Amino acid sequence: MIIFKPSSAHWITLFVTTDCNLRCDYCYNAELKNSELNFEKARKIIDWFYQQTYAPERGIAFFGGEPLLKFDLIKKIVQYGKIKYPEIVYSITTNGTLITKENIELLKSFKYVSVSIDGPKEVHNLHRKFKNGKGSFDSINFAYLKNLKNLHINSVITPQNIYHFHKTILFFQKLNVRHSFRIAYELDWKEKDIEEFRLQMRWFANYFLSSYNDIRKRRLFLPIYAFLNTIKRFDDSHFYCEAGRSSFAITPDGDLFPCHRFYPINRCYLGNVLTHLNLKPLKINNYFKITFPRECKNCEAKSLCPQQCSALKKYFLKESSSRMPPHICTLIHIVYNTIKYIIKKLQFDSQFKKEYGSILAKVKGI
Repeated sequence: MIIFKPSSAHWITLFVTTDCNLRCDYCYNAELKNSELNFEKARKIIDWFYQQTYAPERGIAFFGGEPLLKFDLIKKIVQYGKIKYPEIVYSITTNGTLITKENIELLKSFKYVSVSIDGPKEVHNLHRKFKNGKGSFDSINFAYLKNLKNLHINSVITPQNIYHFHKTILFFQKLNVRHSFRIAYELDWKEKDIEEFRLQMRWFANYFLSSYNDIRKRRLFLPIYAFLNTIKRFDDSHFYCEAGRSSFAITPDGDLFPCHRFYPINRCYLGNVLTHLNLKPLKINNYFKITFPRECKNCEAKSLCPQQCSALKKYFLKESSSRMPPHICTLIHIVYNTIKYIIKKLQFDSQFKKEYGSILAKVKGI
């Protein structure tokens, strides 16, 4: 049974292990039972994946836990893939503490290497710690990271580290790397944290505008662009992402889920690719069609709203028709107004209009 939908790219996120050498206090996978993939299962999963797909690009994203705990297995999988399915490309999401001279060459051959770093040492170590409570920043070899042309840094913004947000932005710009961030909506955002978020976003907008020409010349990818691209492609009559359509997640035991954020939610289980037990296509309209509650239909910030993400909806909402908690609405409106301010300032810039001119009609009040 073919479960992938037509697309220019088909990807699977492959859990090689659920174990991790860190104990980040905001991790959504912290309670997963320990499970590890072996090569025999991996070979069968790759064979199944290739038989399923027909897109011009086919990719496997190694995930965990911390996938580099299983580097020998990853190396073996890639070797197998290169011989049997040379068109498959690879990526990995890692905490960066296990990148060494032994594995850096293989990582250079990947299409993407996503490393989770929250900022400079004093920011990063607030949350990202080893099992013994020691911060993990000093275990990341930034000299190796600089050699990765396919590197992308991802940070998590929390109520605790928002007070250092400006340090994080300046830190990654100095490193000259692609950088984006995720807002940890699921954490406890108090009023003072939200107000600090507002101040930091205002600083971010002014910093971006004052540095715009330099940023453009150096081709830096700051998180601003991620938000701009989200608004640009937004269409609430379609789907938020490709989860459950052209992208799926597979556990070490072969269990199939729409994406890694749905594992291990039982009602989102789609069957097992190793046994072909209960394997079934997803009822897309029930899970992934963008839906907003009635009172949010005309909200100008809905293009950035996590209500679009089915995984976050499962986390926060008992019913799909419910509205996101108030603190999330406030945070999203702060981000949206920040982007709106930037668009208004750059609307007559020729290069900006060339890339993002289509946004002008979508954003009200410009």
